[in-house]
Amino acid sequence: MRKLIFVAIALFVLLVVLFVARSATPVVDLPSAVTSLGQATPITVHVRDPRGIRRLQAFVEQNGARYPVFEMAQTSKLPESAWSFTAGIKTTPQLQEGQAKLIVEATSNDLLRKTGRAERDVTVITQPPTPQR
Repeated sequence: MRKLIFVAIALFVLLVVLFVARSATPVVDLPSAVTSLGQATPITVHVRDPRGIRRLQAFVEQNGARYPVFEMAQTSKLPESAWSFTAGIKTTPQLQEGQAKLIVEATSNDLLRKTGRAERDVTVITQPPTPQR
């Protein structure tokens, strides 16, 4: 009887270890071309996770404050997907001219809910470019 209990516990531990080892952290690709945020800057992120994505959020951090700019409306079971959103002064009027950080976080669609993250330093530009004469 003891051997049976020991074998059952060992199998359970092995299954847990295999599950944890197979659980992946989402990979978030934020294009390097994103260097500034203007009035309404379009941004596309690519996310990879074998089990899909439970949650995807984007934020802009500036002067110690964090402003949400995007949140995925529903769970995606696709292992690879692209998401587009707009960030800038029109969607987040609290932003000020100067340096900021764009952060995108994706949470996996499995029991461990691991979170992958990409961030990029950006410059917030509040005024449109002036024409040169």
